[in-house]
Amino acid sequence: MAEGSANGGAGTEPCKPQAAGYGWSDLIIAGLIFVFSQWAAVLIYGFFGGSMPSADAEGAGYLRGRYLAVVYVIAMALCVTLLALYGRIMGRSARLTFRAPGWASPIRLLCGYLLLWCFSIAVEPLSSLLPGRSDDMGTGGWFLLTSIVAAPIFEEIIFRGFLTGGMRRAYGGVAAWIWPTVVFAAVHIAPAGIVTAFAGGLVLGFYYLRYRSLVLVIMLHALNNMTACFLEVAGAGDVTVRDLAGGTWVATAIYAACGVISVAALARMYVLVRRIKKDDCIAKE
Repeated sequence: MAEGSANGGAGTEPCKPQAAGYGWSDLIIAGLIFVFSQWAAVLIYGFFGGSMPSADAEGAGYLRGRYLAVVYVIAMALCVTLLALYGRIMGRSARLTFRAPGWASPIRLLCGYLLLWCFSIAVEPLSSLLPGRSDDMGTGGWFLLTSIVAAPIFEEIIFRGFLTGGMRRAYGGVAAWIWPTVVFAAVHIAPAGIVTAFAGGLVLGFYYLRYRSLVLVIMLHALNNMTACFLEVAGAGDVTVRDLAGGTWVATAIYAACGVISVAALARMYVLVRRIKKDDCIAKE
């Protein structure tokens, strides 16, 4: 391929238009598809005899976990299918990239994992004051399967693959970083969950834009959820840094340190994603 083909200059190959990326209206429609898919999944599973077990049923935690796991998988599979169908009908494209995370993936995963928890701790003083999700998500292997396997795979394909990838093609890096993260946070519904999901979504969105690997962000999401599940099983799911430090100056110091690191990381992320331009065309082979 001749150098500089994207510019269509003398002695170069002209570029050809791509399918359009996701616009603002598409982002809203994608969010509605996500919500509709969850509602439809309950009806679909109910049609085949699935129902939410009562709280006083024997093994209610396990049965609830199984019910929610099946409904979640149905909902997310339906959502991915509808998004792909919508994209085909409307001429939208996100070009999902499942490329290998690369030789430096252990270092990148460690840095991303630490950033996720640093961001989570930084917003904890706010999120701890807000109502959290009161629903019982069940117990046992079904709960772990949903949190550690299904959720990272489906949510990263939907929010980072379709939405972040589609917005990047249409508007470039900054819009693709911020607005799909807003939608990702909004679907968590509970105010505390929205704040935490927005903070985490900024890290995951940056990683996908930076390294173009869904494999990498799926692994990062899974590691984060695995730690959260471990804390939940250990009975420390709702324990805050202030609780652990006994409300002393140590907690304030940790919050301040995480806040400074998070702000510095956000500034660096912004500089890098700002360099990512939209894809107007692809070089003709």
